[in-house]
Formats: sequence, structure tokens, C-alpha cells
Amino acid sequence: EVKKRGGVLGLTYIRAFLGEGIERLVEHVEHVLGLGLGEQLCLGADFFCELDLPNPSSRQHRFFFEDFDTAACHQRVLEMLRPGIEPQTLQALAHGNLERWLDGRAAVLASL
Repeated sequence: EVKKRGGVLGLTYIRAFLGEGIERLVEHVEHVLGLGLGEQLCLGADFFCELDLPNPSSRQHRFFFEDFDTAACHQRVLEMLRPGIEPQTLQALAHGNLERWLDGRAAVLASL
């Protein structure tokens, strides 16, 4: 449905969705690409401040993996994906897909 409607999917880094280990992120990306959604996927981790959440000092309740809790980790994510994914696909995930989607939304708004 996301593809049909021209939407995008923001890749999440939230531990509860990935399971054990940040390495699972690669599996998630490969799965989405295998579904033919390479033009919809983009890095978009929905970061928020864990200090605003209940019991932020408890490691078992951390939402993100250590060092994967700000946009500064995007380069590391791309490096994790690099071995199995074409460079043009990495570029699309990093910014191309979202830029294309935003340009499309801007065009729609300009026409109103």
C-alpha cells in the first residue's frame, strides 16, 4: 500500500522492533528490499530523548542500541549495509528516496 500510494518507509532503530542486536537492522533492510520497496525505504529512526521516558537509566528499557540513538549513527548504518547493497541503493536510502518524496509533496502543495 505504501508503494501504491507513493509513500516512504522510515527505517527504525528501536530495539523492540529489531530484536537482539543492531545487526538485525541489515536483515530488515534486506527483507524490505526483497519485497521490492527499495524506492520507498529511507533512514528515519524517529529519535527521541530517552530521558523523557520512564526509568531512562535502566539499560533493559533502552529504546535504542548504544551508539545508535542519534542521527550521528546513520553513517555507521550505511557502513553496515555496504557489503550487500549496491551504492546507488545506499544513496537512495541515505537521502535520495526522502528527497524525491519531499519534492513530490512540495509540487502538490505548490499546485494548490
